[in-house]
Amino acid sequence: MSQSNIVRSLESIREATESGYVEPYERILMGHSKLKPWEWAVDDLVLFNVAMISGWRAVGKTSLITTLAFVTAGLLEFDGIKTKRWRRVLISTEDPEQIDRIIYGIKKRHRVNHDDIDDRIAVVPARRGTLVDFTRLANQFQHLVYHDGVKDRYPLFIDDTLSANHKMSDENNNAAGADVVDVLKKAFPRWGIWCVHHIAKENRNQKAENQTSRGAGSFEGNTQATYVIARQNPDDKHSDSFMTTTKTRGRLNLEIGCRLRWEIEEIEDDYGETVACDYPICDLYLTDSEEREKLVAEYKETYYEPMKSECIDLLVRHFTQLGKSLPQRAAKEWLRDQGHKASNDKMIHWVNEAKRVYEYQVATQGE
Repeated sequence: MSQSNIVRSLESIREATESGYVEPYERILMGHSKLKPWEWAVDDLVLFNVAMISGWRAVGKTSLITTLAFVTAGLLEFDGIKTKRWRRVLISTEDPEQIDRIIYGIKKRHRVNHDDIDDRIAVVPARRGTLVDFTRLANQFQHLVYHDGVKDRYPLFIDDTLSANHKMSDENNNAAGADVVDVLKKAFPRWGIWCVHHIAKENRNQKAENQTSRGAGSFEGNTQATYVIARQNPDDKHSDSFMTTTKTRGRLNLEIGCRLRWEIEEIEDDYGETVACDYPICDLYLTDSEEREKLVAEYKETYYEPMKSECIDLLVRHFTQLGKSLPQRAAKEWLRDQGHKASNDKMIHWVNEAKRVYEYQVATQGE
C-alpha cells in the first residue's frame, strides 16, 4: 500500500473514532461451525428471534399475541400450539387495561394460577424510550432469565406497539426504522423480541401474505421473521383472526387461528352499584392457507346467495315489464341503479341467469 493510501486509511479510522466508533468488528470463525437446532417461542410455529408482527387496527393483534405469550410462558397450550421449554415474557403495552382484561379472560377460561402469571408474565406501560431507557428496562427485568439445568432461558420481550414505545420523528424513514430495531437488539441481547406494528394502509385489502407493516421497510428488513395478523375473511368483521408468516428463517407452513368472543360479567363498581363488564376470550387453533381460502369461498357463496335470488327476480320482472330482455351491459347498470353491488363476474352470471328464466317464461307462456 502506498504512503498516501496509508495516510488516507488512518484518517478514515480517526474520523470514524471521533464519530462514535468504539471497537473493531469481531470475526466469527465458521470453519468448525455446527448445525444448531432452531429455538422456538412456540414449538414448530413461532421462532424465538427478532420478529415483526403487524396487523390492522381492531383485528385482534393484542388478544392473539398475549395468548401466545402465555403459551410461550408454558401457562397455556392448545391442540398443536404449545412449548416444551417455557420462558418468561415481558410486555410493554400502550394499553395496560386491555392486557388486564385479556389476562382476566385467560384466568377465567383456563384457570391459570395467578401466582404463576405473576412469576412468568411481566407487564409495563409503554413510554417513548431511547436506548438508555430500554437498557434500563432490560436490566430491571434481568431476573426473568432462569437456568433450566442445561442453559439460561432468556425471556421474550413484546414491544406493543412500536409507535407507542419509540421516539420516531418519521416512521417512513428507513434510517429511523433501522435505529428502532437496532436499539431493541442492543438493549435486549439474547432475548426474543416481537415488534408489534400496524399494517400499511395502501395494502390493507391485499391478501395477508402480501401485506407489509406501516412505514419504513427497514422495520421488517432488520428482523429475522415477519408475521401478519388479519381476518380469515376480510369481508366479515366477525370472522376469526389468524397469524401467518410473510418471511421466516426456519419452517412454518401452518397458521395460527384465533377465535375471539366476549363474555359479560356483573361486578360492583366503586360506588357499590352493579354494572355489566365485558372481557375477551381467545381460543387458538391450527389452520392453513387452503382452509382459509375455503372458508372465504364458502362465506362469499352464502353471503351473495340472497342477493343473487333477489337480483334475478328483479331482472325477470323488469324484462317482463319491458317486453324484452336487456343487453348484458344495460342490465348490469340497471341492477346497480337499484342499489345492488357485486363483482362484474357475479353480475354477468346473474344477468345471464335472468335472461334464461325470462326466455323460458316467454317460450312456455300459454302452454
